[in-house]
Amino acid sequence: MSLPSCSALVEELPGLPHAERVRRLVRIAREHDGEAGLAPLLDELTAASAYHAGLVVDAARAIGDTARLKALTRHPGAVVRIRARGALPLDVQSPDELAAAYLDMPLAERRRLEARLGRAHRTDLIDALLDLPLSDVDRARLLPRAGRERIEALLPDLADLLPSVAALAQRRPDALLDALQSRLTGRAPAARDEAWAWVAPGLPSLAENRSERLLGLLAEAGPTTVIPRALEPRLGLLMGRDPRAVTDLLRTCPWPAGLRPGWGPPRFIRGLRRRIAALADEQVGALARSWRAAKNEDRLIALLDALPPARRAGALAAALTGVRTRTRVWSAPALEVMPTPMRQAEAERMAALPDAEAPLRRLELAAFMTPEHAREAAEPRLHALDAEERGAAWRALIGSAARGRDAARLRSVLKRLPQLANEQDPVRAAAAEALSAVPVPLLARAGTDELEGFARAAMEARDTSVSTLVPLHSTAWRLLVHAAATGLPARGACALLELITDQDNVIRVPFRLSLPPDAVAELITALEPVMQRAAHRHRFALVFGLWEALGRRAWRNETLLSLIHQALGAPDDHVRRSAAAALVADPSTRAQRVGEILRADETFAVHEPIQWAVCRSRQDLVGVFFRRRALKGRFWNKRRFVPVGLPGPFTLWAPEHLRAYAGALTRALDDAVTTDWDRRRIAGALAALPTTRPEDLGPLLHSDSVQVVEGALAVLPTLDDAEAALGLLLEHAGTDRARVAMFAASRCADRVRPGRAVELLAPVTVPPAKVTSRKEAVRILGRMRTPQSLALLVRLGLDPTTHSDVRTAVGRALLAHLDEPDAWQVLRALASGGGRDAALSLAATSPRQLAVRHRAAYAEVLLTAPREPETLAALGQWCQEIPDLTQRLASTILDGQRVPARVAIATVVAHAERAADWGPHLKLVRDLLERATSPDEPDAGAQEDLPHLHRLEELVAGLVPDRAAALTWHREHLGRLAEVLSASPWTAGPARRVRLAAFDWAEVADAAATADGLADLADRSADEGLLADLLDDAAATLALARSERLLPDAGAAPGMVDALLARRRPAADVLALALTQDGGGAAGWPPAWRERLRALRRCPVALVAERARRIDTAAD
Repeated sequence: MSLPSCSALVEELPGLPHAERVRRLVRIAREHDGEAGLAPLLDELTAASAYHAGLVVDAARAIGDTARLKALTRHPGAVVRIRARGALPLDVQSPDELAAAYLDMPLAERRRLEARLGRAHRTDLIDALLDLPLSDVDRARLLPRAGRERIEALLPDLADLLPSVAALAQRRPDALLDALQSRLTGRAPAARDEAWAWVAPGLPSLAENRSERLLGLLAEAGPTTVIPRALEPRLGLLMGRDPRAVTDLLRTCPWPAGLRPGWGPPRFIRGLRRRIAALADEQVGALARSWRAAKNEDRLIALLDALPPARRAGALAAALTGVRTRTRVWSAPALEVMPTPMRQAEAERMAALPDAEAPLRRLELAAFMTPEHAREAAEPRLHALDAEERGAAWRALIGSAARGRDAARLRSVLKRLPQLANEQDPVRAAAAEALSAVPVPLLARAGTDELEGFARAAMEARDTSVSTLVPLHSTAWRLLVHAAATGLPARGACALLELITDQDNVIRVPFRLSLPPDAVAELITALEPVMQRAAHRHRFALVFGLWEALGRRAWRNETLLSLIHQALGAPDDHVRRSAAAALVADPSTRAQRVGEILRADETFAVHEPIQWAVCRSRQDLVGVFFRRRALKGRFWNKRRFVPVGLPGPFTLWAPEHLRAYAGALTRALDDAVTTDWDRRRIAGALAALPTTRPEDLGPLLHSDSVQVVEGALAVLPTLDDAEAALGLLLEHAGTDRARVAMFAASRCADRVRPGRAVELLAPVTVPPAKVTSRKEAVRILGRMRTPQSLALLVRLGLDPTTHSDVRTAVGRALLAHLDEPDAWQVLRALASGGGRDAALSLAATSPRQLAVRHRAAYAEVLLTAPREPETLAALGQWCQEIPDLTQRLASTILDGQRVPARVAIATVVAHAERAADWGPHLKLVRDLLERATSPDEPDAGAQEDLPHLHRLEELVAGLVPDRAAALTWHREHLGRLAEVLSASPWTAGPARRVRLAAFDWAEVADAAATADGLADLADRSADEGLLADLLDDAAATLALARSERLLPDAGAAPGMVDALLARRRPAADVLALALTQDGGGAAGWPPAWRERLRALRRCPVALVAERARRIDTAAD
């Protein structure tokens, strides 16, 4: 084949799809590689247009012409540059050349290069980029793709700035685990929660690759939630690798980890459900005992559901041993998963309770009883006056027979269904709903003849509603899928489905049919007569339903394809459109079929699926979108058709087609019937074309309509010439359209070389540009990170004549330049003298937004800001960077105004949550206590009343944690705090509450080990006037300890109560009553606890005796 001329090739290409154009040029390049005429031909094509230059990129890559690719990386078209850079081998440029080119690239092109280097695993080139003067945010973005040594060196400093912890977990899991371990070692629970929140995106990957080490960290220093929520999808995987460790985590987890979301009955997610079924009986019993409380019933149900039926009785026995169940009311899902004898017994027990006397409630429970008892309860209500009761009676009969798993008994119930022919629709709907819940194998064994009679009766009734039809469709489909999957005869199911679909009723096809290929063919064969009869009446709902439900498996089925082709000729427009969309779904035949569809009726081009297929697969047919004459066909009867919202991508269109389409859009702009909203949409369509220049949008930018002008400004960043677009946008920085223009300029600047962007933005940082424009320009300059941008920002920040809002924006922008001393000079000036807004803006920065090496210096900057409530609250995040924060805020708490003092107290509390040493906090408590007990303390004043005492109480209340992990961690701190508070009778109440919180309830089951501790606590509460407060505080503390699982399941040992009663002290009697109430209730009031309660009711302390008599141990 001879080498064609450039003009002949350019003329030939528009008649081919884009894929064929690429193949054509690549074939020419390969056949004529090395010939003298090839290079001039490629040069001419490169000069012809950006589209042809893109084709040259593909040809150069095919023949390995790296010199040409390197030249094309400097092409003025951004799309060509990006494609050439992607095709150029990475080894062509040295690391130094690549680094220099990287700094000169627009920010958007930098991201593409980084992604390519990551995909190629070129850690050496990434390491070279990390040596460049980049911001910490940019370095953190590059870090996951770097080499191991570089990651280990930089990760401690940049960990919080990582945009994707998941990416680091996939590439360097050990480095991530090292960083996590360093954050967990010796840290308080609040700090550990922050560490687990940081690593959360990477936990799924760590579970797959480093499960043993991850489980070790969870056991040693896990979060207060025990199991991080991000780890939930991998619980099944982890349980398969270490069942005991995951079982222990699930037992102590305070939230329902592993439960499947949704409205259905509680079930574990699939992977965890499968692993739980393989657990040993000991581990299953441990889980069941942990979840036996009524509040954890959902987890117990999910556990039983995951077990084989033969193992459920043992798990329930382990869970309910020692628990009172005489008055427990189980939910319907709980009854469903019980073994059959237990379910029937529990249902009959619950039916005897006083709250089950209502007829509907008794019928609801009857569905879980034995068939004999269900019939006794339901038969009298089959002829009740209320239709709801009659429907409930049918549900009870069907449900009881189905749960008995007896096909003969179920068949006897189904034979009675024809009685519903003359019933009301709500009763038939209840029966149909009950049938849809019957297991399909059981229903198939019972037979479908009776179902067919019931369905016929429902279809003949005039009041039949969707409430009846939908369950019937569900039952029919379940039977049909079961027959196809098991090889059983499908005649009965097909007859049932045909009966309820041949009358053009609602079609309910399952959303996804999970069937093997042979079963799919069997299913379609069984339904073919039904679909063919419907097709003769131009009804294709069942065809389209099957097409969607089978997904890709339907694309090659000849029966369905034949019916879809018939649907193209249906009289209903909606059916035709659905058929066309179905035919172009298969990528392998899309190009051929879209051509056939348009040849049959070119007006199909008005529909989005066809437009999408043409733009993606048949670019040679795009002329249908901009013809000067009207389209002829069924779907279009207007004069011209010019679609505005074509999906593209337009980079695959030939220049001739782009110009023609742009001309059609321009003509539509001048049409008298075109509205401003349409003109705005046309502006977006024009801007999406690679051939559109900024001046082409000039008429729109000078329109009298604000809507049109703002629409044109908003789409300017999508133009191929980003530099010209940015200049055009910045011309509006001083106009009323500045808000829209500068928002668009921010996106546009990412596609312009940083140096050039700074030149264009510099004039916008000063008047006459609006303040909004100047602020946005400052933000953009902060991203560019050039020497010129830094100098400009520093000058603006130090200039006192700069608008305060602009200076505030400068402070935020300089966070990307913290390695420069000039930036710190500006930040200090703004914090101390920039005004309240500037200080609040700086205080809004979190430590996690900065590299670790800058945090201490930034915290010092914040301390120089005015003591506003917001700045004081922000300091709570910086406790690790300001170890002496409590001392620095002490003056504000002791002598400050009320509002700043309260905020400072909250900040000190946040600091204490993470602190390992409470020495400064205890000193603050002593100082407040000294002020509170001073004779100079305002007492019952008009303006103030015991202000320091109230501040002390607020501080102490905040220092007492309310979570188990924090209580355990700070137990020693709380003990020292109680000693400080005990020095004054003014703080007896707080001291008592702190001492109770510090008590180790985990040892309360051992009477000998803890008797002295409780006795000491009782001795310290000697004031008999405060016994009621002691009792309330002890009850509240025990309730918290039980909810946080700090108490053993059985509560305190009865011997502990005996030890306290032997003290014969009122306070000891009060504590004994609190322990008795908690332990007796937890154990179900066995005789030992009843005996202690009787003794307390005869206690000489009136409060104890009276409160003991209020406790009720009898069953409801």
